[in-house]
Amino acid sequence: MANHAESNNACRLILCGILMCLHDAATNIDMRSKAAMETALYIAILVISAVMSVLVILQSRGGGPNRDTSSMYRTRRGIEKTLYQATIALGVSFLLLALITSLPIFN
Repeated sequence: MANHAESNNACRLILCGILMCLHDAATNIDMRSKAAMETALYIAILVISAVMSVLVILQSRGGGPNRDTSSMYRTRRGIEKTLYQATIALGVSFLLLALITSLPIFN
């Protein structure tokens, strides 16, 4: 149990260090650079959300109410696995970008 608590504390310290570095970097940037960075982050969020929507639509093809129930639980292979992993990666990056843009350094 102590090992789990130590790893949680280590993760908190790393996260606090990253946030402090972001805050220090943001306080040394002029307003024009902040505006450009904020615009770039918003454009990245829009592009990621559009690509993620396309990936979800591609994954849902072949589905529907009359789908064969025997294929409900099966191993993803090939392009299906790649689409699934890309969707997860884009979802995580979307979440991180949304959290970064909500930081008070942009206000």
